[in-house]
Amino acid sequence: MKQFKMVIISFLIGFPLLTCIAFLLLVEFLLTPYRQPTQHTPSQWNFAYQDITLTTQDGVAISGWYIPGPRLEAMLLVHGIHANREAMSAEAYNLHLAGYPVVMIDLRGHGDSGYSHLTYGYKEAYDVTAAIDYMSSLPEIKQIGVMGHSLGGAAVVRAVAHDDRVKLLIIQSSYNSLNEGIDDAFNNFVPLPKWPFAPMITYFAELRTGLDVRQMDSARDLATMRPRPLLIIHGKQDPMFPIAHARRMFAAAPEPKYLWEVDNLVHLNVAIVYPQAFNEKVLLFLQEAFAH
Repeated sequence: MKQFKMVIISFLIGFPLLTCIAFLLLVEFLLTPYRQPTQHTPSQWNFAYQDITLTTQDGVAISGWYIPGPRLEAMLLVHGIHANREAMSAEAYNLHLAGYPVVMIDLRGHGDSGYSHLTYGYKEAYDVTAAIDYMSSLPEIKQIGVMGHSLGGAAVVRAVAHDDRVKLLIIQSSYNSLNEGIDDAFNNFVPLPKWPFAPMITYFAELRTGLDVRQMDSARDLATMRPRPLLIIHGKQDPMFPIAHARRMFAAAPEPKYLWEVDNLVHLNVAIVYPQAFNEKVLLFLQEAFAH
């Protein structure tokens, strides 16, 4: 009988403890990017390029490439979660062929950059700002445009909404707010019921990072942005962040703005799936936006 009681007591103590440990490990997993070192460089296309290392305002080393081009207008490309700068290669290739200088960076915790945790756009915005600082220092660049995919889109909005050095903005397959992004994408990352686990994980993630998810709200930031050309690209079949995210951001942003809802596109770069359409729509947008 005494042994049975000890088993029950051990279970009552051990099970909650193990559950708590497992839960904290899950939170840590969701805050840790999957690091993929770069495998190829722009030399694969016979493009001249420079390796660059930038330092953010909070002291993180950000790795990247600068691909010079003959135009005076340049584009910064920012990838999504669990990727690296190579994820924007299709965009870089097409933009460079059109004459645009291109800067590609690894967000913190990704690729060859420093840091180890995700903040889902909050501190990643510092990486974007560091790249804009670098581009602004180059005498051959007179105008700057920025394009961000998914996590990169959120980081870009937070960084440039009130940065007058940026002429235009392109957001692709991103979330209109982190709260709603978690609500829609939770089951893509966690094999647990959304309720009650999503609020619990969010709470512990906020404790871990010292941030509030309400601080990441692209629609709110766009609503207060100084008017500048904005293009939002989103797949109609995006299973991660439904098209409603793009529509909310579009509704919040000031003119001039354009929304490209792409048929038969999931959570992927449109330049990879529809390169001809990318060239037709995005290059035309850039040409008109930089000209005004």
